[in-house]
Amino acid sequence: MRTITVNIYKIDELSRNAQRKAYENWLEKGEYPWHDDNVRTLHAFEKIFPIKIKGFEYGYEYGEGRNYIYFNFIEDENIENLSGIRLLKYLYNNYFDYITNKKTFYGKSKTRKSKIVYNHDCPLTGYCMDLEILDPIYNFLKKPEDITFYTLIRRCLYSWLDACRDDLENYFSFRNFLDIASVNKWEYLENGDEANVAIL
Repeated sequence: MRTITVNIYKIDELSRNAQRKAYENWLEKGEYPWHDDNVRTLHAFEKIFPIKIKGFEYGYEYGEGRNYIYFNFIEDENIENLSGIRLLKYLYNNYFDYITNKKTFYGKSKTRKSKIVYNHDCPLTGYCMDLEILDPIYNFLKKPEDITFYTLIRRCLYSWLDACRDDLENYFSFRNFLDIASVNKWEYLENGDEANVAIL
């Protein structure tokens, strides 16, 4: 029998090369944790607005973007081509209650919902991507443009798509890995391998 003493390191104690090796090992088995939440936002949007999502993908592979989303507008052409002030009125009359929340006031013994004050606190699912997908509509409600309902919906979907891609890219960045490893107090061998790897 022999005894081997091995030094164990935190991520910030490793050399840059060892950190890079640890990062590459993490990338091989890492999974993006927010995909299901992103998709819930998309489906909630699809349930409210007159569209049918046919397919989508976001992310990067070998440095090239893979962003696309296919959808059908399922209302007639008169609705699809609404624009300007007519579209503004249509949105207020048909969708305002779905894309806003009534402000909540908290008292000492009870809470109450305002009848006149609204906010945009993630009204679809409670997840931050709600704001990304609805942001073009909020901007339109503040300052109407001469664009069609179809174009506005397309902007919303691509706003969501770009935000998902950016969040995915950020999650798998080297800097984020260093933060995750530090917060979780992961331990490594000097060469960057995980400390729980069997030592022969």
